[in-house]
Amino acid sequence: MPTHSFVPETRKPRRFQLISLLFGAASLLASAAPAFAQSGGTDAAAEALFRDGRQLMEQGNFAEACQRFEASYQIDAAVGTILNLADCLERDGRLASAWAKFLEAASHAARTNNPAREAIARQRAAALEPRLVRGRFTVHEPVPGLQIRVSGAVMPQATWAVAIPIDPGHWIVEASAPGYLTWRHEEPATTEGRTIEVVVPPLAVDEVARAAAAEEEAEREQREAAARAAASAPPPPPPASPVRTAGWVVGGVGVATLGASFAFTLNARTLWEHADCPANLCNTYADQNEAETAHQRANVATGLVIGGGALVAGSIVLIAVGGHGHASTGSAHVIILPTASATRVGLEARGTF
Repeated sequence: MPTHSFVPETRKPRRFQLISLLFGAASLLASAAPAFAQSGGTDAAAEALFRDGRQLMEQGNFAEACQRFEASYQIDAAVGTILNLADCLERDGRLASAWAKFLEAASHAARTNNPAREAIARQRAAALEPRLVRGRFTVHEPVPGLQIRVSGAVMPQATWAVAIPIDPGHWIVEASAPGYLTWRHEEPATTEGRTIEVVVPPLAVDEVARAAAAEEEAEREQREAAARAAASAPPPPPPASPVRTAGWVVGGVGVATLGASFAFTLNARTLWEHADCPANLCNTYADQNEAETAHQRANVATGLVIGGGALVAGSIVLIAVGGHGHASTGSAHVIILPTASATRVGLEARGTF
């Protein structure tokens, strides 16, 4: 990178010192292009953007020229580029941005051991400082989430009470917060060196937004309450076991059968007592018929007792088996079949478990 020699300070009149300073600054800015090219090496994109920015500057198109310098600096952070960017911003009227970039260039030059450019950058920043337009924001009733924007740029809360340099122009100041209506204020900030005091009034409540937020909060609480209730509710009872159900049915049939056997027994006893058959020898034909009927009904009662007892016993077994392993009894299938033969009366259970 080419270096620049500076004449040591002499006792020249002050106006000659100022002319020399400005001439040195112009020389540095004019020589920044080859310096940048050398420091950037083979980075053709940064070099092309820088040269295009210089050409636009000469044509007076400062807005686009500043964009070129900014893009070039993003690719290759060279001191010459940021100096040209700061100069471009000053020519475009963005004094606060130019002031900040000159200070950044001075820091960059100090880090890279370039005292000449550091001096130029600090002198240019010092010359801009009295011209800066500053803004100070007073908020008497801050609300949660309050934001202040100046022409779209957010002002950090720590800067509200401080006179912060802001680029001059027609400021659009907005104060907004969730649940409140946005306050908007327009401020013509074109007078250089002026500090503008902006007082942000208490924000008005946005009733529509508040109502919507309250409704949403209520719905959220209802969903959470329903989830908690579902989590704390006892589990539903297990489904009834078909085996156990069959056991109760069979038991009922068995009890009914025992009741029928008791009825047949009473009837058989009544018929036998009515028949006149001492020592099993009946006196008449009618007495003989009653005695035989009583004997038949006694046999039926005996069979019903045996069958009813078997049914009750089987029901006890089915209820006991069906009372365990509810999760596995859903596929159980049981069929209860009564059985009878010449020698026995009983109950037969068939099924899968």
